Amino acid sequence: MFSSNLTGNRPVTASEAAPGTAFEGSAPTITRRCGAPDFGRAAAETIHFVTVRLEHAGRTILALPTSGYTLGIKSGAMEFVRTASEAYGWGAEPIRPAAPTARAITDMDEAYAWLSLIPDSRMATRRIVGARSLVHPLTDRHIYPWRKLATALRLHHTQVQRQHADGIADIVAELHRQGFFN
Repeated sequence: MFSSNLTGNRPVTASEAAPGTAFEGSAPTITRRCGAPDFGRAAAETIHFVTVRLEHAGRTILALPTSGYTLGIKSGAMEFVRTASEAYGWGAEPIRPAAPTARAITDMDEAYAWLSLIPDSRMATRRIVGARSLVHPLTDRHIYPWRKLATALRLHHTQVQRQHADGIADIVAELHRQGFFN
């Protein structure tokens, strides 16, 4: 599943691949991206871990309540029921996800702090990774599909995917350097 476009230009040989990987016929090849460090067999797991943590952070931030207690003046008059058919509201109430736990919010803060590990010189890549991390908490669909991001940035969608992969690789490299995965 994570065998294509992990790292760059040269195809990986069968001896370098993970056990159980097929190399015949239409099986995808594992390639190494130019300039990206090779983390060995754990690369797919760490890239997947970082991606999943960022997407979970996106779900959490979108599940946060959009409104809360306000200090504004409230109306003192009670509403009255016009008819029995209107007793429970004028329309359907929108479905909201459950409010995230304190642990989920802490994990979200940690994961979004990783975006600062992408160099300031690659701000567009940082924005792509951040936008792509937003996943709707109820439907599990990305808020910004590849083509929508590409249109907004005036790039081809494969270039956006490449920049996203490079941004995730930057995060993984920096987390490895800091000893996060030890």
